[in-house]
Amino acid sequence: MAIFSAIAAAAGAFFSSLTWGAVGSFLLRSAASMGLSALAQKLSGKQDTSQPLGVKGQLQRGADVPQAFILGRYATAGSLTYANTSSIPRKPNYRMTWVITLSDLPVTALTGFWVNGAKRTILPKVGAWHDIEGFEGHLRLKFYDGTQTAVDPDVRLVSSTERPWEDDAIGEGKAYAVVQADLEEKHFRNGFPTFLFEVEGIPLYDIAKDSSMGGSGAHRWDDPTTWEGSENPAVQLYNVLRGIRYRGQWFYGLQGVAAAQLPAAHWVAQVQKCAATIQGATGLEPIYRASCEVPVNAEIHTIVQGLLTACSGRLSDAGGVYKLFAGAPDAPVATLTD
Repeated sequence: MAIFSAIAAAAGAFFSSLTWGAVGSFLLRSAASMGLSALAQKLSGKQDTSQPLGVKGQLQRGADVPQAFILGRYATAGSLTYANTSSIPRKPNYRMTWVITLSDLPVTALTGFWVNGAKRTILPKVGAWHDIEGFEGHLRLKFYDGTQTAVDPDVRLVSSTERPWEDDAIGEGKAYAVVQADLEEKHFRNGFPTFLFEVEGIPLYDIAKDSSMGGSGAHRWDDPTTWEGSENPAVQLYNVLRGIRYRGQWFYGLQGVAAAQLPAAHWVAQVQKCAATIQGATGLEPIYRASCEVPVNAEIHTIVQGLLTACSGRLSDAGGVYKLFAGAPDAPVATLTD
């Protein structure tokens, strides 16, 4: 199942304009960086062992679930971190509480919620909880974006000796949801409900919004508080090539790629090309968009190829300088006559 949503239908050739010398120098670097293209993998004798990526429509369980993060706006069932029952007077084990991890990096927002396959409105807070439309009083939700600094008190309240939830279970850096259901038969006669969460993914640096790099805006590479969530595949690709980090520590993507290796003027133009609008079903919309959930065990070239597909793009490497060419070819810069 494809995980990248895009207006474009097909990708251009990858590294189609490289000389043999450029390919050779790239392959030397790919041994350390896991490679960027299927061509480089083949020439270096590596096999692509990545599993196909897709929407996580079912809640994942187990200690071997890889860490993951979200680019763009994306729906995920998440991974189960904790679950326990609790009782109220005359109703033992009446209430079920789940802690579900949505991203192993902080995200921008929770933008949608599905129960048993149907999208439901998240109602305004009543106390600490959001009620869910259609289940008022029987299903409630909390959301933590990954910047929380304290343990959730209601999960702590349902903690038990058999299933403890300690005071240090803050989930620092992790976005998660707490869902609590009162198991009334009229609402949940078919067993435990299933959930799907629409998440606005991790904040990303947008070079086209950095006035110090030829763009326009307050984004700064060295100040993640200025960053925003983005569905722009050029923005996402730039961040993967520079390396996704949390509090200055590398988390995913390439390492050691400097800003000079991604020429600012060129990347600003490609970001703007992807952000250009066309007429959609409900009005103007960006010509290229991409969203995905990235497990950290995914080969980097798999994510790069997906983002290139999303913007009908090519990526060139000329002596360690990376340039994206999104969509249709740019206007010619020179002409020759007879």
